[in-house]
Parts: sequence; C-alpha cells; structure tokens
Amino acid sequence: MSLSHYEWNGDACMNNISIIAVATNYTYHIYRNFICSLYNTGYEGECFILIDEKSIPETRGLRGTFIPIEKYIPNNLDIHIQNYRLKIYQNILEDYTIPGSHIFFCDFRDLLFQKNINEYPLGNHDLYLFQEDQIIKNCEFNRSNYDRTKANVFKHIDYIDNPILCSGTILIKNNLALDFMKQYYIYIRQCMDYLDPKLIDINRQLPLKEILIEDQDVLNYMYYDNQIKLDTKVLTNLDNLVNTMAYAVKSEINTATVNDQGYIVNANGEISYIGHQFDRLGQRQLLKLFGKFPFISTGHVIL
Repeated sequence: MSLSHYEWNGDACMNNISIIAVATNYTYHIYRNFICSLYNTGYEGECFILIDEKSIPETRGLRGTFIPIEKYIPNNLDIHIQNYRLKIYQNILEDYTIPGSHIFFCDFRDLLFQKNINEYPLGNHDLYLFQEDQIIKNCEFNRSNYDRTKANVFKHIDYIDNPILCSGTILIKNNLALDFMKQYYIYIRQCMDYLDPKLIDINRQLPLKEILIEDQDVLNYMYYDNQIKLDTKVLTNLDNLVNTMAYAVKSEINTATVNDQGYIVNANGEISYIGHQFDRLGQRQLLKLFGKFPFISTGHVIL
C-alpha cells in the first residue's frame, strides 16, 4: 500500500494534523494572520474555524472551513461561552468528518505558525499538552483561579507548585478527541455545580452564563490528579512545537525571543513551529517579527 503525502515525504514520516479553533468577532486581518501563517509553512491539512455569522464577510477569500457558531448555541445557554466551546467542539466532531490522525485545538488571535506542524517529530502519544515557563503559584491569574476552585471543588489535591499547562493549545489523536472533550466538559459542569452560583451572582451581579470557570485550571487539575486516562506527553518550549510566550518573554525568565531573521525562537535559539501569545512580545521584538511576517503588522492584532 502506498503512503500519502501526509505519511511520507522523502525520507521523513509526516503527521496528518487537522485544526479546530473558535474565532468570533474578529476583523479580516486577524483571520488572515492565522490562515496565511498556517498555509505559508507548507501545511496541507484541513482547518475548521468556528465564527459568528456577522464575521463571515471578514473571511472572504481565505482558505479553510468556516462554520457559523450560532447553530450550536442554545437560547437558554446557562454557562459562559468560553466554557461552552468544549461542548461545541463535541458537536463539530459529531457533525463533521475531521480528517487526519490528530486534531489541534487552539487559540486564534495570538497564534503564529512558523514551520509546518505536520513535519514535527511527534511520536505516538495519545495527547500532547503544552507547558508554560512558570508555575501556578507564581502567576496571579492562574493562582487566583486555583485558589477559587481548590477551596470549593478540588479539595483533595495540591498542584500549585506545578508548571502551568496551557488550555489554548491541545493536540490529540483524532479517534480520542470526542471522548476527551466530553470528559473535559463534564469537569467544567461539575465546577459550576459545586460553586454556589447564587452567592457569586449576588457578589458580582452577573447572570449565570457570564460566570467563567477557567478551563485552564480544570485542565491542570485533570492532568495533575491523573484524571486523563490517556498516554499524555507534556511538551515544553524547548521541545519547540509550541512556544507559549506569556512568561517566556518576561525579562526575569527570558526563554523566548525573536531572532535577527524575524522568527520566534526558544532558549536554544531554535525556530519554534508555533508561537503562541506572540502579542506579549516587546515592541522591538514585534518590529522584527513584522519584518518577517508583514501581514501581521496590519489589523487589530496587538490589543
């Protein structure tokens, strides 16, 4: 049996990764940034983007499958849309035939592709999570969410001294994706049930659907409490498939930068396949990045 282009290219085996992302209420320039950087690497896979109907004109002429998200949002939605996207991922996996061996679920606005992800030497793990260059207790955002859920839900485990695992980039084998997203969403709903929504509503004066359970905190709990019953590999910025930059670019850590050629690189000076949270770069580094990727210097990318 002959191998496809995705499975064999010269002397190197290739991955076959499809991409699913939610990207609502953006301008044409932001949709273009993601799509152009992805396909400019030589990537030949499929990309499924969930967008709002009013943004459909903003995707004109761009490659990819753009899916109106409204059809998947119930009128009586009782949970924050950021959390509900895990349920929408399930709907997409059930309604569409997603090709490939793996699916990459990812953020959109702040993600830049620099090398073809189908050429990365993955190995044969079920699930890949991506570690940030910081531990939970040293990040005010992650610490506050940890304290909130720890006090009310995950009382039996301490994982505050562990590295942050990013929920904005998740790579998983295609045939395992649906069950994983079901489990992930169940834990989100359980958090909602354990926390007292009436008390939160009184204090914050918000309707229930605007209360956000940080999915990143839930993902970290699931991993550190061994609730994910998959062969899981945690990749760091040195592994270089995803360079998660929020802390890596801070001067006191300084494990990610932009080289003289305009590429995002890790602490070893190696070009990262993906730069995530590239908008956290300093102005000088952004200008070098714009020189290599001029299309990202237009539009409302840096918020």
